[in-house]
Amino acid sequence: MRSRTPIKTNLCSRIRPDGGRDHYSYFSDNIFVKDNLTIKKIKSNEKYELVKPADNILRWVRLGLKDKNVQKALRLYGMGNLDWVNLYRLYEVIEDDLNRYSSKNVVQRGWATQKSIKRFKHTANSPGAIGDDSRHGKEYTKPPKNPMSLNEAHTLVEFIFHNWLRYKDSIQ
Repeated sequence: MRSRTPIKTNLCSRIRPDGGRDHYSYFSDNIFVKDNLTIKKIKSNEKYELVKPADNILRWVRLGLKDKNVQKALRLYGMGNLDWVNLYRLYEVIEDDLNRYSSKNVVQRGWATQKSIKRFKHTANSPGAIGDDSRHGKEYTKPPKNPMSLNEAHTLVEFIFHNWLRYKDSIQ
């Protein structure tokens, strides 16, 4: 989910040698494309099941009304600005919830590898890797040799987030 911003305009005029004027307008905007997804799970005997991942959203919102960690995670995710800091916050909510209420963490559940989480955290905290977008203002360690891209971080944290929501929904 991304926030809506107004279309940006730039206007300029040019005076021609004959004294006439030419006016130019430039418009710019960002476009975010969304689509609905239906997955066809083929089972035995040519039977299949249609799965619509968006169907879970209403259940997750209801879960957020009862569970403060789900509520906070949904709020962070829904802000629309999933930069390094907010991705890290979202991950911390999930990590804290699992540590507090379960003996299995993200890695033990198979939602991510220890290496990918370490790479995510190291990159997110490193001004040497991502500059002013990092969580820290100064470098506390050496920057990662292979920093994670923001797109990779989105994919990792969103995968963990959706698996965590499904887990939380299953224990309610």
